[in-house]
Amino acid sequence: MAEGERLFARGRYEQAADRFRRAVQALPQRPEAWVNLGVALVEQQQCGAALPVLERALELAPGFAPAHLARADALRGLGQLDPAIEAYRRAIALQPFAPALNKLGCLLRVLRSSEEAESCYRKALDLAPNYATARVNLATLQIDRGRFELARTQLQALLAGTLPPQERAEAAAAFSLLREYQRLEKAVGAAVGSGALEPLHELLRQTDGEFLTADQACMDQLRAVATSVQGGSDAAAEPPRFPELGPEWPMLEAHFSLVLGDRLEDYLRTRSGLQAVASAGTAVVPESNLSSVQNVAAAIVASRRGAPDLSDPITAELHLRYWHGLITRDQRDSLPGQFKIQGNQVLGSLEITRANPLHVPGTVRQFFGDIYPGVTPGMTRAALVFYAVSKVHAFSDGNGRLAGLLMNRELENAGQAPFVFPSGLGGAMSQALGEVHRHHDLEPLLQVFGQAQAFTRAFCAALREAA
Repeated sequence: MAEGERLFARGRYEQAADRFRRAVQALPQRPEAWVNLGVALVEQQQCGAALPVLERALELAPGFAPAHLARADALRGLGQLDPAIEAYRRAIALQPFAPALNKLGCLLRVLRSSEEAESCYRKALDLAPNYATARVNLATLQIDRGRFELARTQLQALLAGTLPPQERAEAAAAFSLLREYQRLEKAVGAAVGSGALEPLHELLRQTDGEFLTADQACMDQLRAVATSVQGGSDAAAEPPRFPELGPEWPMLEAHFSLVLGDRLEDYLRTRSGLQAVASAGTAVVPESNLSSVQNVAAAIVASRRGAPDLSDPITAELHLRYWHGLITRDQRDSLPGQFKIQGNQVLGSLEITRANPLHVPGTVRQFFGDIYPGVTPGMTRAALVFYAVSKVHAFSDGNGRLAGLLMNRELENAGQAPFVFPSGLGGAMSQALGEVHRHHDLEPLLQVFGQAQAFTRAFCAALREAA
């Protein structure tokens, strides 16, 4: 087991796991041997294989805190977030220690329980005041909570002191990203508030080179997917036509973008609610479903005006920011129009990576400048853009809504019909995106698009009949 621990400490997890397997065969009643094997599997992102290993450790020693902590890590990697939180809490109850509190704080933060996350980080620092990871996490959490000046102060203090290399890099990146957020803040507000895009456009032309390097892993993935379709004809040889809804379409698209119900009566409820507000001449309640529908519909209307040349990298970034800002304008936690400051990942699919926040501007610009123009307009390019927005995940929230908006504008600009996704296709969509990631082939995504088109065609026909 000692040899496995030495290999693990050097980051050689596969070899360490092999040694730990031998250890559990030789010492099957030693819970720490099972925990070591489970942790080595988690480090290799083999969380499904790790879980029964760690549960065996807990059968041998139900009160062994490291086994509960490792099990929580495996559950988090599998996307089982509520059980993961319970396992972290159990580990902390058995043995309060800083790494467990920090990990619980990070998971609560992902779930937007920022106040409780902050409490966890502070408790971790009470136990270990010099725990650099928790100190950096506490500082960057202030960004999530909208406390930008406090975040800036804390990050400056951290960077002025001594930090391990990984924590220093994270703090420095967050400080740079916060500075860029503040540089663009007024211009983004003007774009979202009044549609004045030129001030933001000018600032984007002046973006520091620090942000213009693309995330290479992300770009390699996007190039591989694009290569499979470049030079070919559009996937939709005969563009589908749906019943004409005219000015009602933005409201319908917004309703489904926000996943407010697949039934006709669900949509009619949304429509009647907005009509009642309009008739009364009152404003909708901020951050309500109706307010969100208004915001997304406004973004759709704005994106239909003209057809900006998205093959121009700065124009593409400008309009992604503008449309995102309209989509999320009442959701301050979503940082409307601002690229993410913190990293994000696909919970339950840790092998699917997203763009590093520092490299989001460069990745967006390189995709639209280098890859996008080489793909045939229409369904194929709509699918690629949808995948790219999902893959890069440029914003802290609202990426799915933005992906759908861009997809439909690509279709309309190519003379094809837009469509909506019913909530019943959510699982199929997640699976399709994973398949595209693994096999560099858009076909699984196009199959889901076909199902969504069939649903949209039937829904629009039923809506016309109801009229």
